Amino acid sequence: LRERGAGREDLVALAVPSSVGTLVAMLAVLRAGAAYLPVDPRYPAARIRHMLDDARPVLLLTTTDVQAGLPAHDVPWLALDDPAALPTDPPAPAQDTPHPADPAYVIYTSGSTGRPKGV
Repeated sequence: LRERGAGREDLVALAVPSSVGTLVAMLAVLRAGAAYLPVDPRYPAARIRHMLDDARPVLLLTTTDVQAGLPAHDVPWLALDDPAALPTDPPAPAQDTPHPADPAYVIYTSGSTGRPKGV
């Protein structure tokens, strides 16, 4: 993830089916020093587009099937089910140590009083 630009104070979107792999992806993002943004692939396209446009994640972790169903976006993405996209070497140690005030994740409100907001 760090090789793809994810690090401290960055946000990585996760649009993956619910599985143990979801937890692994969350932990990988945190290990890279970034925060994660859970994106439920079942959300309406307009909501997903708003979340990605508003949050501006540096990377989207997903699967090829989920990516095919997402609305058009400009976020670079990594398919977790593509072996060629996964690193073959162990990651280098993180350069930045996360600060206790750094966010671990960002979630979006329901938007019941307007547009959903990331908190």
